[in-house]
Amino acid sequence: MISLHGLGDLFVPFSMEQDYRADVARNGQSRWLVQRAIRTVDHCEFSPAEVGTAWDDLVAWAGRGTRPAGDAVGDRGTVAAAAFGCRFTDRAAHTGPGTRRLFPACA
Repeated sequence: MISLHGLGDLFVPFSMEQDYRADVARNGQSRWLVQRAIRTVDHCEFSPAEVGTAWDDLVAWAGRGTRPAGDAVGDRGTVAAAAFGCRFTDRAAHTGPGTRRLFPACA
């Protein structure tokens, strides 16, 4: 499973993503979970590029067995970093409509 989660989502707070990770690990299934943080506030405010990339990565994982990259959502230091969420956030979507402008632009 590849999970995308908005950092500022107040409907389903990002901490729930961390709880999910812990539940998956507690059940010995971490190898099947990849999590990606996206710099948005609205629930499911993902760009077509973010969703498309995740889908392509999931298909490649299923077909070739190559686990895709993800974010370390359980590491407090990583999550607290100013650039957290930039790795998988669509930089082009920062200037469009929506809540992305509430976050500093990714380098």
